[in-house]
Amino acid sequence: MKNVEFLLDKKLDIDIGDSFMDAKIGDYEFGKERILDLHPNLAIWQNKPGNSRTQAVAKYVNDYYTDHSIALDKSLEKATFNWQKIEADFFHELTKLLGEFDFYAPTTMYGKPSIFTCAVLEDDGKSFQYYYKLPLDDPNEFKRNVAHEIVHFLTDAYMKDHEFTNLLEDWDFREILPVLILNEPNFLVLTKKKEKGYPQHQGSFTERYKKLWQKSDSFLEFLDKAQNSK
Repeated sequence: MKNVEFLLDKKLDIDIGDSFMDAKIGDYEFGKERILDLHPNLAIWQNKPGNSRTQAVAKYVNDYYTDHSIALDKSLEKATFNWQKIEADFFHELTKLLGEFDFYAPTTMYGKPSIFTCAVLEDDGKSFQYYYKLPLDDPNEFKRNVAHEIVHFLTDAYMKDHEFTNLLEDWDFREILPVLILNEPNFLVLTKKKEKGYPQHQGSFTERYKKLWQKSDSFLEFLDKAQNSK
């Protein structure tokens, strides 16, 4: 059975702070909201990439980790405690939907608390970030967050294995899958938190796939219908 471990990764936080500080998605100032609004002392480095900024971000993150070491350690403790409450049942429910995970090699996934809210999925297909205050402030939202990232890892691997290339390359479609899956009663009873998805996916976009979801007897059938509807 798959499992999740939680560990600190300061180097990753340094890379994320430096790399995503200037990021925008359309009109949405991703870096400002998810990095600079939380850490305004870094704002002087916005739109000034280079070695000096990288060094400044590294110093800031190192100092922050030192000054907030107790809270970061507590975050790890609470993360493990809260996730282990539902881990076995959560993966069991996913096997009912996806099968025995033969398509996904890693046994362990890694959750890494971050001082930013970028919620990055690493390219290794098994590691993800979450905001470090989440397990402390809202345990149910934390469980939903972890469940969301796991759904991404497993459904991405499933689509790759079954050669649904067009769907795998469609970010909007990929983001609707946690909404469809985690709002099923058997998952809601575990996370105790509704999966809302992104605002831009509300309305007709979501309803279109909900109808296909409700008419499908399996996840594979749903993917077939989704691909044929494009």
